[in-house]
Amino acid sequence: MTVTLPPEPTAHGGMDVLTHATECYISRCTHPLAETLSLCAIRLVFQYLQRAVRAGDDLKARGRMLEASIMSGIAFASSSLGPVHAMAEAAGGAYDLPHGLLNAAFLPHVIRRYAPEIRPKMEALTQATGTGTPAFSTAVEDLALRCGIDLRLDVPFDEDALERLVEVALRDQGMGPRDLDADEMRTIFRRVLDGARNP
Repeated sequence: MTVTLPPEPTAHGGMDVLTHATECYISRCTHPLAETLSLCAIRLVFQYLQRAVRAGDDLKARGRMLEASIMSGIAFASSSLGPVHAMAEAAGGAYDLPHGLLNAAFLPHVIRRYAPEIRPKMEALTQATGTGTPAFSTAVEDLALRCGIDLRLDVPFDEDALERLVEVALRDQGMGPRDLDADEMRTIFRRVLDGARNP
């Protein structure tokens, strides 16, 4: 049923799956079963998303991405998501942008913010990519680009709009390793939404 899905929503949906799995894996409410499912989902996304994007009729790639999706869904249902989704939902609602695109853009920045707190898990995350890239956040950006996702967003916003986005995201930022504060969110929102001029 998914073979007719065009490349762009395929890529966005796959990056949403990757974000589900990653936020679940680093959640402060995670548990061994959720961690195992999350890492399996991450491996599958890195192995098969680009194939599914390039060849929609590749049934093996489509099937493995469906497996990754259900694994990450089962995992986060019992361990919660985090601020990547909170910020993506705030920006998506304000600017009518695809959810998976925003997750792909926010995820590397949030991971870099959390690096000190999740150092023991960073090696497992990076190994799960199977890319040999030394940083998980860089591997995420590389995958997005290989799947045709331009992370250099150019969204017009002013300081009032920025404060509204931060306010919305702070209301329910899920269960990350720790809560991000307002200043951290402002910085990430600026870098992502003004990415074409503020990489």
